[in-house]
Amino acid sequence: MALTVVSLAGCSGQADGGHKGSNGNPLNPFHQAKPLAKLSVPAAYDAGEGWDTALGSVPKQAANVPVVAVPGAGGVASIQGAANGYTTIVRAADTGRIKWSSAPWEIPTPSDSESSQTPGVTVVDQEGREYVVTYAQGVRRKDALHDGTAVVSLAVYAADGQGTSVKPLRQIDLPIEGELAVRVSAYGGRVLVGLGNMVDSGMYPARAYAVNVVTGQSTAYNHPDDLLSQCGQADCAGGRVITATPEGPLVGVTTEALAWWATGSATLCARAVPSGPAS
Repeated sequence: MALTVVSLAGCSGQADGGHKGSNGNPLNPFHQAKPLAKLSVPAAYDAGEGWDTALGSVPKQAANVPVVAVPGAGGVASIQGAANGYTTIVRAADTGRIKWSSAPWEIPTPSDSESSQTPGVTVVDQEGREYVVTYAQGVRRKDALHDGTAVVSLAVYAADGQGTSVKPLRQIDLPIEGELAVRVSAYGGRVLVGLGNMVDSGMYPARAYAVNVVTGQSTAYNHPDDLLSQCGQADCAGGRVITATPEGPLVGVTTEALAWWATGSATLCARAVPSGPAS
């Protein structure tokens, strides 16, 4: 998979912003000799500017795409495979120059059925600071005598980090049951880890964790319907935590009984509920 960043431009054939060492070779350690795919862009774009780089091997059916914009730091974060784990790399969005890179992160051991569960990366802005969060699903502490624990593991980095071999500010393991599909998002100021088969439960899984990346604390929402006591006599079955915010979770339901709360013909009703103990 190739990542192409266009800064009022198209793409060029040089990786890492075209920076080269004294021997004339690119400084980008992930540079490939073969030229990357060219994009068809409007005539107004200057194809002589911009940069591109290889993301490495990503399965066609991968659940996670290992790249995300880091707007506050003016960068682009991606994940690269390493000999003893995965490395997070943040590049300057305008030049492609590496701003910082992490030490290799050892992800949980994937099970055989999770071949498409590649590590993912997201960005969250919490309490005025931006964080890069990488995540992966698998099993921790498994050996010949122990079955191990199924987890979703998060590694939290400051988005404005510097240097190489940067270590995470903290690592967070969230216990899960079995080999659930995982959906990670960060739209409301908290990381939301959704658990469940989205084919059956729709876009948002039935269970979720809200994660505070500053403290490392997490809140489990196993029964979102119980958060909607203010619905009164209305049928609030089918609740889903859509977004986690500092004030509490945003819960949506898709029941026809609440259609009149939404606009137009939509049947989604989003209700913010106060934070507090979760079931």
